[in-house]
Amino acid sequence: MIFNIKKFLLELIGISIVVLFLILCLIYLILGENKAAEIISGYVLSLVIFLFGFLSIIWAFKKSLKIFMATVLGGMFVRFVLIAVAIFLFMRYTDIHILYFILSFFVFYIIYQFYEIRFINMKLSKGKKWLKFIKEAS
Repeated sequence: MIFNIKKFLLELIGISIVVLFLILCLIYLILGENKAAEIISGYVLSLVIFLFGFLSIIWAFKKSLKIFMATVLGGMFVRFVLIAVAIFLFMRYTDIHILYFILSFFVFYIIYQFYEIRFINMKLSKGKKWLKFIKEAS
């Protein structure tokens, strides 16, 4: 069985959009406030950060262990810097309610990190046999 990266990403994004919609509805029903801009902004930022990390990890799987580890660990540092800069920019230059933005970002970021770690563990547990799916997906 060959792992399909495109299908995996489409399913994950589809599920996250459904969760996003449910969160928007719940916030509106419970608080009676429309915080769509804040929640969608947090969602989009977490999606962009996730895609950056996920695609770099897929690239790193094709390389040596040293490059793979440097990519994963260096990618974590780059992501944290991007997150800090993005939060600072949102706080400084927008009028959105920052609490909803940060909560939304971290909820989706944790969901994406769960799937990213699961993906890495799945590929590492299969050994080198998984290289076939990368070559076919490229």
